[in-house]
Amino acid sequence: TFNMEGIYPKEWKDGKLQLEEQLSKIIAKLEFEGKREKEQMERARKNNAEQAELRRIALEQRQLLEKERQNFESLLQSALKYREAILLREYLDVIENKITSSGEFDEKMKLWIKWARNSVETYDPLSDIYESLKNQIIIEDI
Repeated sequence: TFNMEGIYPKEWKDGKLQLEEQLSKIIAKLEFEGKREKEQMERARKNNAEQAELRRIALEQRQLLEKERQNFESLLQSALKYREAILLREYLDVIENKITSSGEFDEKMKLWIKWARNSVETYDPLSDIYESLKNQIIIEDI
């Protein structure tokens, strides 16, 4: 008796023909099943490679979308900071005009106004000070 195991098992026994006389059929069957198994493995390998590529592409797309979202969020935050900087400048102008017209514009108030305006310049995403600080932070983070 000769048994072939695997996906398509087969058994050969002595009968009308002895096993020795069935050797060519046994070998042909082994070769056929070996070829079939090799083809199945190759298909599975190709399928796995295709699935891995699809996962890679999907991940890349998710990363691009996330980067796009982050860039948009950054743009929106810059626009909001810009609006707030305008509001703060207007507010400081009003304060400075009130203090100047009241005659109470002393050195302490001048320093506070200067500090406040510098703070707004630092906060404003369009100001050179902001860009300078931003570049310093980026360089330091690297």
